[in-house]
Amino acid sequence: MKQDRLQQIEKYVKTHGKASMEELTAYFAVSPITIRRAVKELAERGALMKVYGGVMAATPLPPIPASPGDAGVIGQIAASLVEDGDFVFLDEGPLVAQMVPYLTLKKDLTLITNSLAVLNAAVNLYTLNVICPGGKLQQSTRTLVGSPQDAFHCRRAFISAESASVEYGAANSNFYSGVAKRVAMEGSDESYLLLDHAGFCSQSYNTFAKLSAFRGIVTDKHPPQRIVQHCMENDIRICCTL
Repeated sequence: MKQDRLQQIEKYVKTHGKASMEELTAYFAVSPITIRRAVKELAERGALMKVYGGVMAATPLPPIPASPGDAGVIGQIAASLVEDGDFVFLDEGPLVAQMVPYLTLKKDLTLITNSLAVLNAAVNLYTLNVICPGGKLQQSTRTLVGSPQDAFHCRRAFISAESASVEYGAANSNFYSGVAKRVAMEGSDESYLLLDHAGFCSQSYNTFAKLSAFRGIVTDKHPPQRIVQHCMENDIRICCTL
């Protein structure tokens, strides 16, 4: 009986993305304390994420055979969001470049990138179709800037940042890099922010996007509670290891 209820609550939240405690109490016709206990147990299992006043679904992901904090974890999670036939933009940075080996498992995939790290990772992977728009080499970030990226329309963009916060959004310390990120996001149907957990505890000065501009945040640990609450309120997916 208890196990059935837990499974039903988990299924309900994952179907709806999020739910308040009152909503769950009314829907399942049980006492508030029963719902609180069930939510606590599901959160401890990693099936759901507790937020202020309710609960939200933890994005289901394939098993990740690496330890939290490893850039490969974030790269593999992000790659799992790509679908066959996608046209995607890959931004600068080691977290984004770590996606590349896992993308060889996809079919009919086209990558747009201005990142030398991504190009280097893809150079011997002949199953990938890779397009580099060109531009001026910026040695500090190992990217090509000022390129005509706005000529492309992508299904998904995977964007890196040095820091992220509710107040200042996604930020980095390089103005030209930030411009390239904005252009890529504007030319994509949806964007995902790639950031390790340390980025939630730091602050860079060049904000290039609000968090609400992203479909999801891909990271290696659950973000701070304030970030989680903001994501719940703005329908932003949190994709991380559990």
